[in-house]
Amino acid sequence: MKKIAVKIKDLPSFVSSAEFGTFTPKPISELRAISQFNNPDADQDDIALIYLSDENTVIGFVGLLPKKINGTEISVYSNTCWWTDPRKGKGSSLPLFLEMVKITDGHFYVSDTPPNVKTILDKTGLFEPFFEKEGIRGFIRFYFADILKKKYPRLKLLFYPIRIADSILNILLVPWLWMHKKRYKSSTPFIESVSEISDNEEKFIQKHSKNDFIRKSASNLNWIKKYPWVKTATDEPYDYPFTYQVYSYNLDYYILKKNNEISAFFAISNRENLASIPYFYCHENINEAINACLNIVLGKKYDSLVVFHPDIVNYMNKHKMPFYYRKPEKRFSGACKKIATYFNKRPFLQDGDGDVIFT
Repeated sequence: MKKIAVKIKDLPSFVSSAEFGTFTPKPISELRAISQFNNPDADQDDIALIYLSDENTVIGFVGLLPKKINGTEISVYSNTCWWTDPRKGKGSSLPLFLEMVKITDGHFYVSDTPPNVKTILDKTGLFEPFFEKEGIRGFIRFYFADILKKKYPRLKLLFYPIRIADSILNILLVPWLWMHKKRYKSSTPFIESVSEISDNEEKFIQKHSKNDFIRKSASNLNWIKKYPWVKTATDEPYDYPFTYQVYSYNLDYYILKKNNEISAFFAISNRENLASIPYFYCHENINEAINACLNIVLGKKYDSLVVFHPDIVNYMNKHKMPFYYRKPEKRFSGACKKIATYFNKRPFLQDGDGDVIFT
């Protein structure tokens, strides 16, 4: 068995090599490799991937995403993937993770860890106490057929009648959603879609991200938007354990203006008609900014919306929402003890500060 570490600078040649072409499964997708190679916060000698292989069979791998601590030039790293073969990789999962933390010299953080993984990380003793992030998943339109298709792909005969039922239920929701959309539209100031972050937007974001652990820059945000890790395709064969292709994906940036000045910046991500708000910065009148987000989500007819930003969650808990059903979500964030001093000073992590922003 071989253990190989791949540097940022070597990613393009690695994914185009003859050896990579023979790997089953692939330890990284080509899209992820090219995206990571263009990361403006990465040093070329940073490790992006560690994998275990037995000849052409990949047994396990972990990935790293370099970022910068806000207000410094100090590099920190989050996890992009963590996978081992359930049979051949038995017993190698945690050692791989610990190797990843060791390579970063303890400059490692997690931004959206689910409770079951948090329990494992607690036992390593490497992390300071975790911060709990309470979120909301709000269901706007019915999409039971899509859920069934993903969980039980063999039950094809049930997809069509359930899709018809979804359509009927969504028709019944039209007056309810129209009422909410009208309310949000009437209370929303000028919204502008931004294809590229300029100096103007960068200054606004940096001014309002002083509590963020991760540095925000125009180059960083433009890179995220330009280099996603998924592509819109169907049934394209690619042996990779994580999401690689979807039927729809987009990441959009928006600014709100008042008296010709930026009053808010936010991002809305959509994957397969499921929306999230990975970045949210507001100068004043947060209600207007949140209503603007909801106005866009309803206008684009997304099926659901998940949020973890505490200001948005607090607002949603106090106001009527266009959700026919909502459920609480829970995630944890934290940092290794070596960088805990920095993290405790600025413990806030936006939903886009890990790898989910790319998928």
